Amino acid sequence: MCGNLQDARTTLNDAILSTFRDTVSPTELEEVSFCQGQIAIDRLNTKFDKAELYLNTNVFNIPSNIVLPEDQVHTDNPMSPGDMAALDQQIKTVTDKIIAVSR
Repeated sequence: MCGNLQDARTTLNDAILSTFRDTVSPTELEEVSFCQGQIAIDRLNTKFDKAELYLNTNVFNIPSNIVLPEDQVHTDNPMSPGDMAALDQQIKTVTDKIIAVSR
């Protein structure tokens, strides 16, 4: 995105310099162009931040009263604390074996 903005800025500067070369100096144009570019980048960042917030809140958020089909098995057959502890131990054992092999 910033690359496209830079390309547009360069093209615009070239057009302004070729049309108004007696009125605007290249240095002055570069300073103004740089400031305008910073303003555009700040505005784009603000818009993208708002879009990210909207998407996270309204699109990628699953309401608490909804259960996805792939998660339904967990609500139909919940694990007991003992089963969860056994699973944690199995995971630790496999992790330890992987670490031992990779050394």
